Amino acid sequence: MTSNKFPVLRQCKTLGVMLNECDNFEHRSRQGRLFKLIARSPTIFFSSAATTMTSINKYDFLTHDELFNAVENDLSDNNFKTSATFLLSAINDWPTSNLQESAELISELKFEIKDKLIFDNLNNYRKYLKPGKDSWKMEAISSLIEMFDLERTKQFDRTIDLETIIENISGHYRAKSDK
Repeated sequence: MTSNKFPVLRQCKTLGVMLNECDNFEHRSRQGRLFKLIARSPTIFFSSAATTMTSINKYDFLTHDELFNAVENDLSDNNFKTSATFLLSAINDWPTSNLQESAELISELKFEIKDKLIFDNLNNYRKYLKPGKDSWKMEAISSLIEMFDLERTKQFDRTIDLETIIENISGHYRAKSDK
């Protein structure tokens, strides 16, 4: 580490943050979800990672456990249950260890797609993936794409974003549990 009054900064491309230069730091990549940094000087200047961390907390989605229990306890065969099941499958299929929450999946997708999570963008991303290398991502994206056709009519709003769909599912099951 230099002895300058101001620390030497370097870009950590995996996390998209600026870190103080130090002798020893480690981080779990974005796949680890926890942006754990161990450094002699812990000052971190967040750029895009701050946006990602903030966006994870801004959603009012049901937790994985709440969603799973809601689906298990929903004895009807309705479109919300079908979409929730697709969401649970996508979370399970996405090839990131320890990914458990809808908000975490949204964060991963935004990092990968770098655009709004609407039907066409997800479908184009799926076409970009390679079957041998990205088969789990393809499965997850296919499940998410199925969520857009909530009424199962093949006529749906292609401009609605995935976050809104998940919020609608969460709202449906919250309203059901309040009764």
